[in-house]
Amino acid sequence: MQATKNAWEFIKKEKVLMVFGIFAAFLGQFGIVDFLGRLGLITGNTEHYFRNITLIGVQLGEFMIHMTSSLESKMLADFLLMLFLGLFSVFIFIAVVCQGAIIYSAKQSIQKKSINISKAWYAGTENFWRLFFINFFKKISLTLIFMVVSLSAYAAFFIPSLENNLFFLGIFLLASFAGLALSFVAVYASIYVIAGKYTISEAFDAACVLFRDHLVVSFEIGILILVFNLFFGVFAVLGFMLFVLPAILIWFAVILIVGSKIALAAGFIASFMVFTMYLILLGAIFTVFTTYIWTYVFMKMNKVGIKSRIVHYLSYKPNKI
Repeated sequence: MQATKNAWEFIKKEKVLMVFGIFAAFLGQFGIVDFLGRLGLITGNTEHYFRNITLIGVQLGEFMIHMTSSLESKMLADFLLMLFLGLFSVFIFIAVVCQGAIIYSAKQSIQKKSINISKAWYAGTENFWRLFFINFFKKISLTLIFMVVSLSAYAAFFIPSLENNLFFLGIFLLASFAGLALSFVAVYASIYVIAGKYTISEAFDAACVLFRDHLVVSFEIGILILVFNLFFGVFAVLGFMLFVLPAILIWFAVILIVGSKIALAAGFIASFMVFTMYLILLGAIFTVFTTYIWTYVFMKMNKVGIKSRIVHYLSYKPNKI
């Protein structure tokens, strides 16, 4: 596919965008990967999920009671809360702006225009609130979908019956389609905001129309990116084998021979830090890669339209001799 080839060339040429990709990656993958991963995590670990939520709530409540037990503790808690909210707000601002900058840069590259990082950053800051609302709306909506799936899964797993299983299956299928559709619409709306300078309502209206007109194509692109995500997962495993596994083996070997735990612990921590940096770099590359593909497909859809390969193959009729 031409989009994937162009995406790799874009990444190799515009390496500075990896910095933007590092921050933008924390908003979640640009497409269906984030949704499918979280949906599978919740449905596959429903009991563990509910126990963790309950445990976190109890621990948080105990911590807040302890921190507000005296005036000094309350002042410290207020300071830490304000510091956390301030840092979190700055981080979210940078992540959203970086997402917009990558979309703008991809658009410029597709249109064969030179990429100006300053203009890309300005495009992100100019449309910050629109992109923030789109991401916020998507996160809240997907969270509600996950809650509905979790509750239906809870009933199916802990009160097993044919009715509950069928109910869970129906909810799961409806939630999967709704979540995927919402992810696609959010992607298109984000690009409309950057590429067309649409308002939020205009962007969502146009994105829904674009998704409706390219329903099958959107799922095809989503599946393609999911396949690429599996390849990136393989690279992540290889990175673990390259950076962490040797350190573990050396750690055990030296422990048996020498017994110097301090030096070994330092080397072990260093290997994990390198591995973490490696994962962050992979996430940045994948974020820029997927953003370019979606932007490329979006612009093709708006300009000439894209026909579904699946529909094309199914409707193909060989010429009779």
